[in-house]
Amino acid sequence: MAGYPLSLYNRLAGGTRDEDGSYTVFGVKYFEFAKSTIDIRYNTIYDQNNSTVFRLLAGYALPYGNTRDFVPFERRYFVGGANDLRGWRPRSLGPGAYKAADQLDYSGEIKLMANAEFRFNMYNRWLEGAVFADAGNVWNAKPNPNRPWGEFDFNRFYKEIAFNTGLGIRLNLEIFIIRLDFALPLHDPTFPLQKRWVIRDFSSQWLLDNFNFNFGIGYPF
Repeated sequence: MAGYPLSLYNRLAGGTRDEDGSYTVFGVKYFEFAKSTIDIRYNTIYDQNNSTVFRLLAGYALPYGNTRDFVPFERRYFVGGANDLRGWRPRSLGPGAYKAADQLDYSGEIKLMANAEFRFNMYNRWLEGAVFADAGNVWNAKPNPNRPWGEFDFNRFYKEIAFNTGLGIRLNLEIFIIRLDFALPLHDPTFPLQKRWVIRDFSSQWLLDNFNFNFGIGYPF
């Protein structure tokens, strides 16, 4: 939670408000919001060479009180990148099915994510491989006329889940792990509903155009 102690103090002390009715501190309006993230992971180690790892993540950020309409940008949720939805570049998808040519903000107040990865030894336990799949997206909590199809809706959110798969190579130096992941998007919610399974258009050119490379330090989850 952020901002609540300041608001409580201002209410008790009769703090000043600006022209839109918000409390300020030294003339600056502050954010007030609550945010919670649940991250569940389950590992199965078959032997010293093989294991599977699963992750489920759900997050929600609720603006209220002093700033009822928005959560600060750096505290919102994003998807894409080396530790997330690896078929997309960092912060390059969402919210929901919304997409615009000049889009800069891909954030949302709601995030759902699921990951599965099979890890195996390739050579002498210092060179490892992985096969993985990622699924998820972010959504706005409320409808926004400037970002149509970006809000979370129970009747359609499952149709707006992005999905990718890929292969990984990891160099295990014991002190840290250097990770290279190669991923391809399979289901893209920004496409028209009947064309979201982009794997249908699979070709060598599509492979070159959609292949996404990720570099990371340590395991993604």
